[in-house]
Amino acid sequence: MRILLVDDDPIFTELLLAHLGHQGLTDVETAASADAALQLADQARLPYECLLLDIQMEGMNGIELCREMRTREEYRNAPIIMITSGDPAQYMNDAFAAGATDFMQKPLNVPELIGRMNMAMLLVDTLKKERWSRETIREMIARPSGQDQFDPAERFTFTEVAGMVDFFQLENRILRMQSGLYALSLFRIQIQDFAAIGRFSDRGEMQQLLHAVSTVIAHSVNERNLLISYMGHGRFAICVLGRTPIVLPLLQLKLAENVEAVSDLIPDLGERSLTLKVSAMSSRRILSTQAALELLEQEMNSVTQLGSTDLPRVEAIEENIFRKAKLLGERPRPLLLG
Repeated sequence: MRILLVDDDPIFTELLLAHLGHQGLTDVETAASADAALQLADQARLPYECLLLDIQMEGMNGIELCREMRTREEYRNAPIIMITSGDPAQYMNDAFAAGATDFMQKPLNVPELIGRMNMAMLLVDTLKKERWSRETIREMIARPSGQDQFDPAERFTFTEVAGMVDFFQLENRILRMQSGLYALSLFRIQIQDFAAIGRFSDRGEMQQLLHAVSTVIAHSVNERNLLISYMGHGRFAICVLGRTPIVLPLLQLKLAENVEAVSDLIPDLGERSLTLKVSAMSSRRILSTQAALELLEQEMNSVTQLGSTDLPRVEAIEENIFRKAKLLGERPRPLLLG
């Protein structure tokens, strides 16, 4: 595992290097500042597989560095573990909002740190294998148009959308909360007729659609402690921490209004319209962390059962090809000169 450790405390850095080395993790590079870390990342022959970032540093702090790393394609999914000697409650929300995978407090329990690193790496490896398998299947499907076929089970995370995280990060955020009872709202938002829309659209169109819907959700909920995760099959899991209740019927109306407001960002859906349906995962407003995790697990299981292995019908692909050809034919042709 290629690790980048960023910390401006040389004593802590040397101690952690020694502990990691005793555990067989010797491929570790260090940086004493965010600027030095970015320079190492730019010069690295291969991307680092895991990043350990101290939060409290002079100049750009670890949270700002995390946010910057997430803007780079090679580090969009890499495990980033934040480390602090301060009060976790002071930094945790901002760290996860910046894209952190996990959060630990000094002094570190090294076996626990390595366990969390391995768990995060296992998730990344699994996602890579799933993506490779899906791409292999798509390559095997004969598509005269050469369009990139959409996989309804694929998950997307748009880091520029406020509060949007991968499902693993959503679970991990709740898992790292201290045990106890919390005021939080857990609900789902489903794109109606998603399977039908996906059958007649390519991957680029569906990605554009999901980005528009994610933006609509963030603006409609508009809460500081908002977490949005897209689980596949047109379903979003939404978690809002805080005592302010989310009134779902009002949210339903607001979503419809905001969908109309971004209609120019939504790809052509033919005769279908974009409709979002809101429903609660639980009627309880006070939940323990364990109860919240169980509800999220049930939600993911229900999404998985929607049929992640279904392949598109041939007639759906053909209709999509003809629809695109018709749209292209209606566009004005460029004026040829000379």
